[in-house]
Amino acid sequence: MIVTVPLGVLKAGVISFRPKLPPRKIQAINNIGVGVVEKVILSFDDPFWRLSKTQPRRVFYISDTQGEFPAFIDASDSAGRPVLVAFLTGEHVHLLETDAEAMVDRASQILKSIFGDKYRAPTSVHVTNWGTDPFSLGSYSTPTVGVTAKDYEQLAQPVGQRILFAGEARRRTENTPGSSKAPWDPESVRRGASWVARSTCN
Repeated sequence: MIVTVPLGVLKAGVISFRPKLPPRKIQAINNIGVGVVEKVILSFDDPFWRLSKTQPRRVFYISDTQGEFPAFIDASDSAGRPVLVAFLTGEHVHLLETDAEAMVDRASQILKSIFGDKYRAPTSVHVTNWGTDPFSLGSYSTPTVGVTAKDYEQLAQPVGQRILFAGEARRRTENTPGSSKAPWDPESVRRGASWVARSTCN
């Protein structure tokens, strides 16, 4: 069996393994941290932030409080319409969880303060909830104080040649917050397929 659930779900203990996972595996799961980055996705009728209609533009904001919409990423080309993706980190993530409407208003206020009369209100908004979604409980794995390379190695080890843990959390190379190059980890996919093939042949 290949287990690919997010690390946040494993840490929450909502999945029961019978027999129980080895203590060292549980320790590795507990030692590796989980971070949360949420996004406020704003759709507009017009890309007022662009210097040119065809040239994407990122907008950066320095707030008095860390983590409050540090970046607005122009996702218009991939979305097929004028879209800005605003990022939230730190304590502001929890504010988004408790009062999403207020945080959406705050994102609009920031854009209005930057662009003045050029600003236009969004026509639609979508807010992510990676931190509270029971199927994710976090956005990415991250090193914590005291975590070691052995924790990542232990998370990657099969359990009794019957259970393999896959996903970006088990990679310690380039392991910085959000370092996964994609929502899925190609290296884990290859590793999992190889492991299944060997297990089937044995």
